[in-house]
Amino acid sequence: MGFFDNLRKKEKDVTPTKTETAVTVSESQTPAKAEPVAKQTLHEQRVTIEDQLTGLANDYRQLKGQLKLKIFAEKAEKQQGLKQAQQELELLADRTQQTAAQIKSLEDADDSAAEQEIAALVDQQHELQTKIDQSQAHLDSLQRELDDTTEAIRKVILEIDQNEKQSAALSADIKAETDLQEMYELMAKQKPEVDDLYQKKTVLISTREDLNTKITALAAKRDQAAAATTALQEQQNKLGQDQRQKESALNQVQSQREHELTEAKNYAGRLEQETSRSTRRATTLQQNIKELQDHIQTLFDNQFLLRPLTLDNQRQYVVYTPALTPDHATAQLALLHYLTKQLTVVPMIVTTDYQQTGQQEQLAQLAKADLPQLEITNLYTQLQTSGEDTAPQVQLPQNDNWIQKADVANNLTSIFDKDQHLLMTVHLTQGNISQIDYFTNGKKIKTNLYNEKGQLSAHYTFDDHEQLTTIDYYRLDNTIVLTKTFSKKSLETIQLFDDHGLVTHVFATEDELITWWLQDLLGRLDRDVTLIGNLGVDYYPTLITALPKLTVIPVLTGLPQQQTELVKLLQDHPQQSQFLVGDQHDWQILADNTDRDLEVDVLQTSQLALPKDLTTTD
Repeated sequence: MGFFDNLRKKEKDVTPTKTETAVTVSESQTPAKAEPVAKQTLHEQRVTIEDQLTGLANDYRQLKGQLKLKIFAEKAEKQQGLKQAQQELELLADRTQQTAAQIKSLEDADDSAAEQEIAALVDQQHELQTKIDQSQAHLDSLQRELDDTTEAIRKVILEIDQNEKQSAALSADIKAETDLQEMYELMAKQKPEVDDLYQKKTVLISTREDLNTKITALAAKRDQAAAATTALQEQQNKLGQDQRQKESALNQVQSQREHELTEAKNYAGRLEQETSRSTRRATTLQQNIKELQDHIQTLFDNQFLLRPLTLDNQRQYVVYTPALTPDHATAQLALLHYLTKQLTVVPMIVTTDYQQTGQQEQLAQLAKADLPQLEITNLYTQLQTSGEDTAPQVQLPQNDNWIQKADVANNLTSIFDKDQHLLMTVHLTQGNISQIDYFTNGKKIKTNLYNEKGQLSAHYTFDDHEQLTTIDYYRLDNTIVLTKTFSKKSLETIQLFDDHGLVTHVFATEDELITWWLQDLLGRLDRDVTLIGNLGVDYYPTLITALPKLTVIPVLTGLPQQQTELVKLLQDHPQQSQFLVGDQHDWQILADNTDRDLEVDVLQTSQLALPKDLTTTD
């Protein structure tokens, strides 16, 4: 149970007021009157006093814990208020900046382009008016010439009519004369006049025809001039209409701009008032928070709160460890006990070290620790059990020329040839073959490891210098599932094979293999995952990228007093707020080095000692 679990439970049941707290302490310090009892020995008196001090210590811790929770809750409330005030200030600053930009834009608005367009229209109309006047003058001139020509034709027609009347009168005189001689004489007499009339008529008719031709030409020119004048006038009207529309649009824009400018300036004034109020509020909250921080530092020698860790039963918690080992059994089992008590969903244990005999020993260890419900998922076990269980069991080699020497104490049998050359050593576990080492010329050339059923599990190959070159891991169907290749004692590559012997993946490091396997394993779970492990491993960033909802709770145990690595871990992972620690000492080290509020639980709790303020040595 975590350090604050008792405090959380206590606070849930009772939240004492100042009066109630005073009464509680008073009752602890001043026992109620009781019936006379037999005289106590000094030992009994000492034990009684120690019990009273322990009770006071527990009350002190509970009250101090409740005080810490309340004062940090008050600090968190004010920090939340400060955060809101700062967000409001940021929003107001953005709006103020936008409004200032709007005001400047409105004040700097340039109407010159529109005014130039209007002026250009006016100039075009002036130019057109000049052309219209010229065209109209030309039209008027043509009309006058046409009228004059028409009048001339009328006069010519009158003269022709007069000529014809004169000719008719002469003709009538001739026709009236009955005497042929006189008629002849009359005709001779009238001949000059008749010739003159004829010539005049000929001239008049020619003149009339010329004038008619001229009238036709003038009428055509007049019509063209009239059409040109009308076109110019229509163009002038269009320009005038465009000018009026642009002037109206400009006036409307300017009016709207003035309205918007007035509104923007009024809004800027309101923003300034709101900014002033929010600034005063933020300043007050900052001062309040500083005062609380100083008060917290005085009371607890630390400005940050370590609350009990809250686990989410909707998530799948996965405990990652290379292996459950006896060296770390206490801490590992404490972690598993903690999770099984805190969660309604059974935590998942994931290991990645090769286990020759499978998980039986570790499962037995869990059962012995009263954790039989837990199961272990191992990288190598999962890979090796991917095939059918058809591999043969190993048999102890037999040869009449071989000499066997048994070392019962070490469960070892050495086999020699007739010349006493060591051929192999056979290792036994509970009477079954678990390992065979093969030798040539006194040098180990290969090693076979067998599972608990005696089936080949791993095959090690060595070079002439007995340096490891390859490790082959086998499925239960006796096919190779994984091969590690080494060069100069260093891992070179890892190859993963399918059941047909084809390479499916190649890894450069163990971490790449583990990352690939964990990503596949965790990605297939039907819940969001919380990995309980180490933030410093190489595969963590890759997993976080591949599984965005993955979270990690680091387990910190055995922390030294000087915590450079812890401080770096906190700095490198500023969003990490949940931790598990091994014991109260680790909790205190984390509390002394944290730079923020955290959620922390202690895996192994010990008997609470008296606080320094209540010890008899003060």
